[in-house]
Amino acid sequence: MAGWTISPVAIALPVSIAITAMAIRGVSGLEKIGLVLVPVTFGVLFVSVALTWHRADAVLSAQGSGDLDFSEAVSAIVGIYVVGIVIQPDYGRFVRRPLHAALGAGLALGVVFPAIMLLASFASAALGVGDLVTAMIRLGFGLPALIVLLFGAWIDSAASLYSASLSFANQLPRVKFRLIGFAVWAAGVALVVLGVESAFIPFLLALGVSLPPLATILIMSHFAVRGRAGRREAGLAGLCWAVGTIVGVATTRHLVTLTGLPVLDGVATTMLVFMLTRLAGRRLT
Repeated sequence: MAGWTISPVAIALPVSIAITAMAIRGVSGLEKIGLVLVPVTFGVLFVSVALTWHRADAVLSAQGSGDLDFSEAVSAIVGIYVVGIVIQPDYGRFVRRPLHAALGAGLALGVVFPAIMLLASFASAALGVGDLVTAMIRLGFGLPALIVLLFGAWIDSAASLYSASLSFANQLPRVKFRLIGFAVWAAGVALVVLGVESAFIPFLLALGVSLPPLATILIMSHFAVRGRAGRREAGLAGLCWAVGTIVGVATTRHLVTLTGLPVLDGVATTMLVFMLTRLAGRRLT
């Protein structure tokens, strides 16, 4: 907005240190930011739609760039949030009642996320630009949009770092959580310096294919596996995950077509293999 050219790393590095310091101390502080950020975000989005509503016909008639086909676009969107879906129990354990945890997950992922995606894309499509911040700059509201984006990224990054550190802490109980957090931060900084974000869309596609089968196994195991799972159940779960992921990848390569969507093909295959392995296991027993 000011016409300055600044290296993204020069901004990302000090901000990432601050985010890491907050995440290591715990995620309770993120709640306070979120209580303010959510209504402000919707306010900015509604303003962007109101200012560009006179171009609604252009938005509805706009054509995609063609960089992704429909199945790839679905997989990319799923890949954005499937990690959060898989680790939802990590956050759900803070909620006192299971019903509240289910409502929180359902509303956040099923209602709010699609609404934000649609509202955020409206002004961009109306003005023919690539992102909401650029659209808001043209509309004269660039600074509020930038602040909302900054704090949204802050919450998302801190939550991601906390979840990653917590996962490693469960595997390495003798290592201090603070050291694990800084190690995860260092790995993230290294990926940014190496320019890995250029492979972000293929990475989302990989997540969108590989993690839905894992979520399917978690859900079905909840109903099918009684008591603590042993090595045999773990091995069968790994087999289901591998087969579902392979079928999903084969769909993206147009080698297999069940539903036409890699996500659904992987989930359906995982469900089928899971039920077959459970049935075979009972007969063997």
